[in-house]
Formats: sequence, C-alpha cells, structure tokens
Amino acid sequence: MTASTPAERKLLTEIEPLAVPEGEKARNLVELIHRSVERLPDKEALRWKGPKSRKGEDEGDGDRWISRSYGEMWDWVTRLSLGLDALGVGPGDRVCIISRTRPEWLIADMASLARGAITCPIYPQSEPGQAAFILNNTSAKLIFVENAQQANKIASIRADCPSLSQVVIMEPSDRMPEGTLTYDDVIARGSDTPESRATWETDWRAIGRDQVATVIHTSGTTANPKGAMLRHGNLLYNYEAAIQIVDFYETDLFLSWLPLSHIFERLTGEIIPLAHGATVAYAEPVMERLASNMEEVQPTVMAAVPRFYERVYGRVLSGVEAGPALRQRIFGWAVGLGRQRYQNHLAERADGFFLKLQLGIADKLVYHKIRARTGGRVRYFVSGSAPLSREVGEFFYALGMLILEGYGLTETSPLISINRPGDFVFGTVGRPAPSTEVRIDEDTGEICARGSQIMLGYLNQPDKTAEAIDADGWFHTGDIGELDP
Repeated sequence: MTASTPAERKLLTEIEPLAVPEGEKARNLVELIHRSVERLPDKEALRWKGPKSRKGEDEGDGDRWISRSYGEMWDWVTRLSLGLDALGVGPGDRVCIISRTRPEWLIADMASLARGAITCPIYPQSEPGQAAFILNNTSAKLIFVENAQQANKIASIRADCPSLSQVVIMEPSDRMPEGTLTYDDVIARGSDTPESRATWETDWRAIGRDQVATVIHTSGTTANPKGAMLRHGNLLYNYEAAIQIVDFYETDLFLSWLPLSHIFERLTGEIIPLAHGATVAYAEPVMERLASNMEEVQPTVMAAVPRFYERVYGRVLSGVEAGPALRQRIFGWAVGLGRQRYQNHLAERADGFFLKLQLGIADKLVYHKIRARTGGRVRYFVSGSAPLSREVGEFFYALGMLILEGYGLTETSPLISINRPGDFVFGTVGRPAPSTEVRIDEDTGEICARGSQIMLGYLNQPDKTAEAIDADGWFHTGDIGELDP
C-alpha cells in the first residue's frame, strides 16, 4: 500500500483477536498467580541453589537445589505482605527492588503488589546517583536490597532520598548498615491471623486492571531515564496473548537468569510460568555456571538475549573446527540437513522419507550431543532485546531447539510481535500479538503500535508521554522496521 499523503500510514497485518473470554480474565497479577496456588498447592513452583533451611534438612554449602511448592511460595508472599502492611506500605506506595534475579525478588514483588503498592526495579549495576534518581522520581517508601553491598550503596545516598523510610535486605550479614531490616524482621511485624489474612485477601482482590503495577525506568544515555508506568492490565494482556500463541504447559520448567528488573524476564521468568502452574528454576548469579545449571535442571523453556545464542553457536563451531576432518564433515552434513528442513518449513512442504531418515541419523551423531549441553529438554528458547541473526536461528532449529524471536519495549510491557511455533521466519520478529495494531510510517519507517500492552505514560513526564503516545493512542517506538513480503 502506498500512502497518498505524508500523514497516511499502513497497517502491518490484519489484527488477530484475543481469545480469552472476559469472564476468565484475572483482575490483577496477584489473582492470576493465586489461581495456580489454588489449583496446584503441592506442585513445585520455585527452585534455586543455596543452603537448606527447613527443619530436618542438613545445612548445605550453597551447592544444593532448594525447592518450594506453590503453597509454600504463597505463604512466604502472604507473611511478607502482612509485614509490609505493618510497616505502613499500602495502595499506591512505591517500593523499589535492587537485586539480581533470585526467588526473593519474586517474593518482594508479589508481596508488594498484594498490598496495592507499585514495584519499581533498579538495575543492580546502577551507580548510587542513578539509584537515587529512581528512588526520588518514584518517591519510594521502601526498598528491598539484595545484600550488604547494595544496602551500603543505598546508605550512601539515603540522606538525599527523603521519602525512603525502610531498607529490607535479602541476604543479612554483619556488614549491613544499622537499621536495615531482614525479611524475618518484616514478617515478624505482621499480624498473621486468619482475620488479617482474610482482610489482606479482600484488599488484593479489589485491585483492578487499570491500577499501576510497576514503574520501570528505561536506560538513560545523555539524560535521566524515563519511568514507564505499566498497569496490571498491561502485564495481564501479555500473559493472555502469550499463552494464545505459544503452547506452555504445567509440566514446563523455566530457567530464569536474565535480570528481573527488565520487563522481558519479568514476563517470561515470573508471570507466564507461575500463572501457568509451571516451575521456575533460578540460575546461579555467576555466568560461568549457567551451562552447568542448564544441564542440572533440564529446562524446557528459557528466555535469553541474542548474545547467549551467539556464544553457544560460536563455542560449538570452535569445537568442531578444532576436531578431525571427519567430524567436521559430519557436522557440516548434519547442519545442512537442518537447513533443508527449514526450507521445507518455509515452503510449507512436508519432509520426505529420505530426509527424515537422515535427520534421525544426524540426531544420534550430532544433534543430541549438543542438546545435552542445554539439558536435553528445551522446547523453546525465547529471544528478545536485540536482533537475532538468521544463521544462529537456523543452527538451533537444525538441532531441534526452536528460538522464538520477538520484539517489544519496556513501554509495551513488552510484547508487540513474536514468531509462533508453527509460523516463524528467522531474521524477522514474527507477526503482531493478538489484538495488537502495528503500522509502519511511510515516510520514516518508524514502527508504531496500539493495543492493551501500551504503558500509561512516563512517571512525572507528561511532555515525554505526549511525544511517545499520540492522541489516537499510537505508541511511537523510535525503531525502524520494514515488511517481509
């Protein structure tokens, strides 16, 4: 379609309707995850490495996997949330979290949301000045910190953050500043009675989809970051759209390792798996341990950035090139078969008998050995935050591990488009998510989107909000895109 005037635009594709009936939609994120708790109280929800603390268990040295059921996870959330109530955290209050990805991050998030508060992540690598800006921009009342290092970072700027009244630490130590509260301290302050739990549940059930759930600050380069205000409904939409186009199961095991302070991991490593009744395993914080963690937990779904897939691809190629000529020829033959299979997919053509036979042989000789390094059970990798090369996508597909590349931004919480299991083209970011409109500006090539995932606006920056979201509700991404014929 060619625009007749500079003001006209063209749609990227027809709109796919969202299939979730209104009566089945959750009112808020707390209710969404509580549904899994009600349905699967004894099923494993969380798994991570660390010292064991239950009665009757030997104290570990950090090298043992700890597991918590949905019921246990919910009790942890409940008790911490009741403690936050006692500290005066209530509806509309802002609670910051500065920590690497770990189960306590999730618990802090859900406990705060259940009080009607708004969680505001801070990247753990943030400098003190950046952290102070976010604390003041959000007027944060309380902050969860991971360890003594983060606690002391906050202590160094606390005099400049007048709204901050409490600091709660996940990993207590004798190096934390005086006055820092632990999770146990907060829990001990709460009124944990049947009556208080009932009142607490009544309160979180009253939270609506239009209430702000989180403020996530986008990276600032030459200026301070902008705080994108995302509503419960924005994130609920992402879940509803994702399960419509990708087949997730209660039996899935998600490996979470990207920063939960980023909306991409918040969706794929917290909301989707826990709302679906799956299990989330947390990788150790040391990047060098990720490969062994994958082999240990054997994930079925995992989100990562393109750099991760490129590293795996590069290491495999380096290993092959260092091997004998026969191994190199077998590897090249096996990868070539995978490309044939992908070409059949693009042509919507079934694999022939001879190709299937060869693929079976290649799997025994090559594919399964590489898959074993990821645990051997991966059904889907999800890729976002940067473009994925076509070559890398085709390589993983040849191995029997499909990478679903998507596109989105913090301001779109984050899903705009994604490749689907039965409808994917490497080198693209797929079709728009259900009920999402996408258009390409005819003059500039800018991608614009409109739908239920678009943020409320930027906190305390109405001018920037007006620049990003026009009067018709279109969000201007600032990214350039084109149509794949």
